[in-house]
Amino acid sequence: MKKFNLILKAKYKSKKMVNGKWIYDYGDEKRKEKKEDDGKIDINKPFGVVFQGGSIGSKGSGYTDKRNRKLSFSFNSEENAKAKAKKMNKILSPGEKKYYGMKYTSIKVKKRDFENKEV
Repeated sequence: MKKFNLILKAKYKSKKMVNGKWIYDYGDEKRKEKKEDDGKIDINKPFGVVFQGGSIGSKGSGYTDKRNRKLSFSFNSEENAKAKAKKMNKILSPGEKKYYGMKYTSIKVKKRDFENKEV
């Protein structure tokens, strides 16, 4: 319980009221970078994480390339894309990796290679 109280009393640099909610600035630049490069799918960002493998019913809609890899996340920096792919691969079970051939890979996104498929 003591650790929890210490977390709540974290020091912040400044605070301001926006739309009736307090916004706290902790002065941490990495947090701001992460919000800018959050991984949401944007075909115009230069780097991405693609998902390949899986069963037939797991394909769904979204941006896919000719090799049937689905664009899952997109980033402005290659380091963030590689880190996200590594994190997502750790989440997969051994059966998903071996039997279904699932894996996440970081790539350089070329707009012409992906098309938006709607289901």
